[in-house]
Parts: sequence; structure tokens; C-alpha cells
Amino acid sequence: QHYFIQSNLRMSGNDIRDILNVSRQSSGERTTKKKRTDPVKRPTGMHREVFALLGTASDLDPPPIQKTNDKGLRHMKQLFGNRKVRSWQWKPFKNSARSDNLSLYHWRRCDDTSTDYPFAKYSVQCEVLSYTDEQYNGVLQEPGWTRANTDHLIDLARRFDLRFVVMQDRWDKVT
Repeated sequence: QHYFIQSNLRMSGNDIRDILNVSRQSSGERTTKKKRTDPVKRPTGMHREVFALLGTASDLDPPPIQKTNDKGLRHMKQLFGNRKVRSWQWKPFKNSARSDNLSLYHWRRCDDTSTDYPFAKYSVQCEVLSYTDEQYNGVLQEPGWTRANTDHLIDLARRFDLRFVVMQDRWDKVT
């Protein structure tokens, strides 16, 4: 029966090396600890997370090569040219895809004279078929399905441009 006392369970590094049969280093060969560099102090008012995004101290050092040239404003003229800046105006426009004649405004260059909305050509409407009484009586009659249901379905298809997910959401099951 062995009873261990908590004070006896404390082992030093030398005890562990003895158990594992690892040779000890002689007193003259002690490893020297690496000199710890002082971390860069976080500026006052800067959050810890933001400061951590800056990276290590070597990242904060100035770059070894100058990143800009000495041309200054001359360099900007080389980039943007010597042309005059084009002026812009707040102009009205109409969308030809809309039927309500709504007049909206947006910024356009002064030299642009068109008054129609340029993206109106992408507003494509689907053509929904209609039917006559003879077509309904000859082809579309189905037991359990009324003419009111068919009219409601055609109306939803016309209103929502054949978007069947929206049509199903708006479907009134009572009719």
C-alpha cells in the first residue's frame, strides 16, 4: 500500500532526465536564453485587434526602397493627362420601358444629349398567351379546374412575367 503525499509528487527537470535516462549537460554547456526583444508598444487609443493587424515589428519598419518618386504633381499630370476635366450635370431622363411617363434624374456628362434611360433596352417583357372561349372549351377544360382558376393563373403570369415561384406564392387557393 503506497500512499502518496502531494508534496512528494513534485519533480524537477533533473528527476525527469534521470527517469528517461537522458544525459545531463555539463555546467559549462548551459544554453543561453535568447534575448527577448521588447514588443512595439500599442499607440494610445488604438484597439488591440486593429494593432494586431499591423503585423510584427519588422513589418512596421520603413521599407528599404523608396516607393514613390520625386516628380510630385508632374507625375500626376503624366497619369491623368493635361486634358480639361469634363463637366457633369444633374439631368432628367425618361425610361422608355415604363408606361407611366415617370421623370427621374441622374448625373450625366454635359456633352451627352440623350434623354432616354440607357438600360431600358434590357427590360424585356414576356408575352403571355391568351385564349378564346372556343379554345378553352376545346382544349383547356379539365375536371377539378375552373375557368376562374385559368384566368387567375394567366393574370398572375402577366403581372409577374412568368416568374413561377412568385406566381405560386401569390396563388389564391380559394378561387
